[in-house]
Amino acid sequence: MKNLLSTLLLILILSNSSIIAQDSNNQFHFEKKKKGYRLYNNEQLVSKTIYIKHSVFAEDLCAVMNKKRKWGFINKEGIIAIPFEFTQASDFKDAVSLVTKDGYSSYIDKKGKIIKIAGYTHINKYINGIAIAMLKNIDTNRYGKFVYVYSLIDKTGNDISDTYYTAIKRINDTVFQGIIYNTEYRIYADGSKDSIGEIAYSKSLNTIDSINESESASFEGGEMKRLYFMRDNIIYPQMAKETGQQGTVYIQFVIEKDGTVVYPNIWRGVCPSIDTECFRLINSMPKWKPRKIGDNVIRSVYIMPIKFVLAG
Repeated sequence: MKNLLSTLLLILILSNSSIIAQDSNNQFHFEKKKKGYRLYNNEQLVSKTIYIKHSVFAEDLCAVMNKKRKWGFINKEGIIAIPFEFTQASDFKDAVSLVTKDGYSSYIDKKGKIIKIAGYTHINKYINGIAIAMLKNIDTNRYGKFVYVYSLIDKTGNDISDTYYTAIKRINDTVFQGIIYNTEYRIYADGSKDSIGEIAYSKSLNTIDSINESESASFEGGEMKRLYFMRDNIIYPQMAKETGQQGTVYIQFVIEKDGTVVYPNIWRGVCPSIDTECFRLINSMPKWKPRKIGDNVIRSVYIMPIKFVLAG
């Protein structure tokens, strides 16, 4: 009984502890203060600097956000190892971190040096050494008027696939599916691909103005539910606010027969940070009600306007 009480007391203490994150040897941790977090080594204060947000120590460096809402990295002495200049930053793994600066994603080493400047607007996390990367579409004759195209890249930033796609989704660690216009492909880890066939779009999409929403699938719960979802989940990017960027994004996506939202891409964009936020929003959506023709459920395409307006 005594051992049981001791165990319960320990659990209670830990559950109410102010320690937010710590490294694997329980030595370094952040403690919540009135205005943010401070780094401690056991009970000893390492630095008086206050951080708004923090990650955890990975490979001896930790991503932290300063009062200007920029991410940088500190070491276990609390010394700035990589300056605060990123809008997003991931933990180091295999001596590299995925960061975002000025709307573009790159990998950096532990000295903050960019490993490869590839012009990617966004790079997903690597799984099995492969990531989906997004970049500006400069070949509208081949890929249409989409703002972005997609590629598969290895950890050096080099393209694996022999062509770009207007959208890509991951099926598992080594298999992907992508589309060019409405032709769908299965793509493998070596970049090779097999044609699956054409997506039977529910209507012509030659121009944005041709969209008739009454012919499309619908958000589960109706139009007001969709508007509430947008209101409650959209985040105006801080970088766009600081630079006065505003406008309407038109983003296209495919709604599968089970209502899953896939293959988002942008017809008209505003700026990289706002465009990226639209991708995040669409990828976080719940399932829709798929389109039906009679008793047949079909895949369909939807183009959604998303408006960003600065207050005042």
